[in-house]
Amino acid sequence: MTKKIFLPLFLILMVAGCSSPYPGVYANSPKSFAQPKDRMLIKSADIDIEFSSPKTLESVTQEVFEKVSNYKGYIDMSQKRSEDRTDLVAKIPSTALDSFLNQLHLTGEVVRKTVYTEDVTENYQDTQAKLTNLQTVRDRFLKLLEKAKKVEEIIKVEKEIARLQTEIDILQSRIKSLDGRIAYSVVRIELKKEVVYGPLGWLGKGVMWLFKSLFVIE
Repeated sequence: MTKKIFLPLFLILMVAGCSSPYPGVYANSPKSFAQPKDRMLIKSADIDIEFSSPKTLESVTQEVFEKVSNYKGYIDMSQKRSEDRTDLVAKIPSTALDSFLNQLHLTGEVVRKTVYTEDVTENYQDTQAKLTNLQTVRDRFLKLLEKAKKVEEIIKVEKEIARLQTEIDILQSRIKSLDGRIAYSVVRIELKKEVVYGPLGWLGKGVMWLFKSLFVIE
């Protein structure tokens, strides 16, 4: 099996600097950043809510919409699965996530709630450091381009600038995505009408439980 070796950015730049016709451009470009005082966290949640009469699916959905709006969030997806069930995806400012989830208790019975947290601090800092380093190198090449006189040299420098800019754009897009996920929490909400069993319904559930207990001990 072939092993892949991944080199840190500073090693790549050092090697590039040794083999590049522009060693001074790549020299001493890596920079490091101090760890932030606050961790960068991406939070999300799944919550299932059951409601009963006289509430309707439409009225409960509207309640949730209003609460989302009150917390300066927005509905990212709304899908009615049946007459008694709707699935929603809301984006809520992460600083208000806990308060928002507590407010959802007022719309019905919370039968399931799971909150997830992902620490992306190191990922964010690594990406930011790589971006800053690439921008520094690109700026050096831009200065070289101003001094270049030969057509061949101009073409080489412009090609290198284009390559660096592509990598910079990718990293900027990654940081923008992380910023958005850190700022807004994704909340997946299931609204479902409570099933009310009649006498025959409870009898049926009892028969099913008895039948199951005959075959399954634990």
